[in-house]
Amino acid sequence: MHAPEWVSKELERLHPQARLGWIGQDRLSSEEPLNKGSFFLLQLYHPRDAERTLHFAWDSAGPIWGSRFDPLRRVPFIMRPLTKEEVFSGQVLQIVREMMMPLKERIYSGLEREGRELEEGLNDLCGSAGEKMYWDSKRLDHAVPLADKFISEEDRALESGENNTDLSDFCKEQAGAV
Repeated sequence: MHAPEWVSKELERLHPQARLGWIGQDRLSSEEPLNKGSFFLLQLYHPRDAERTLHFAWDSAGPIWGSRFDPLRRVPFIMRPLTKEEVFSGQVLQIVREMMMPLKERIYSGLEREGRELEEGLNDLCGSAGEKMYWDSKRLDHAVPLADKFISEEDRALESGENNTDLSDFCKEQAGAV
């Protein structure tokens, strides 16, 4: 299995010490795929830094794509496994961009993404619940109005639109607490 050349070149442009590697596996039967194995994201370390890393060394298990490097001056280490789809679609480039982001930015972007997903889910839930309530009220012969004396001040403010809260503000407050 060969990695696409455009992915290898763009990966090196993003991070000069990043490479793609392949570890092939033996086929036990003729029914198994021809290219059985896995891609890995590798990073080249100086031998002095390689002694202090927590990642696993490559151990010449398979081919490495990208520009050549001197094995005496650089040691490849496995950063993470990749699926074939991530490599051939170019998603590996986005993965590397995210890995290169400072930790604080990664946390904030993750919180913002979770906040957007939460807000979208709540909007969907509220929309479907409101729609159901609307059609249920249409089925009634007559609507029963609620007397003003039973409506609280908070409910009046909410109905008038004065007390609307935005979930993105909540997410930013939570991110500030991190």
